[in-house]
Amino acid sequence: MKSKKEILKSPAYWYEKIQNDLFRELYRYMDENNKTQSDIAREMNVTKGYISQILNGNFNPTLKKLIEFSLFVKKLPVIGFVTEENYKRRGKAASARKTKRSNKYENQLILNDIKASRSAKKEYIPLSAKGRI
Repeated sequence: MKSKKEILKSPAYWYEKIQNDLFRELYRYMDENNKTQSDIAREMNVTKGYISQILNGNFNPTLKKLIEFSLFVKKLPVIGFVTEENYKRRGKAASARKTKRSNKYENQLILNDIKASRSAKKEYIPLSAKGRI
């Protein structure tokens, strides 16, 4: 089993994290707006197969497409670069400011990202179904 430090240095982890983030946001948008894959494909002027690939985790979006999807689901695509030390420090500082429940949620998201990076299958479960909202 890889250590957290090894995982954080893995390009595959960051690639899959971004894929999973896009996957979750697209599913959340579809759920909140009662949209189907066909609706999304039509509105974005892409094929239904492309939307299906995203939801199945079988896609490699260009940066341009990633930005288009982000804006489509009404989210801003904020990308930043930090040193590993600052990333760790930021995580510790953020944890210190959060409530116990928030920390549990944040830790679960990190664990989910790590598990997802080890698994080819991606599964969407709305946050409301998990009792997080």
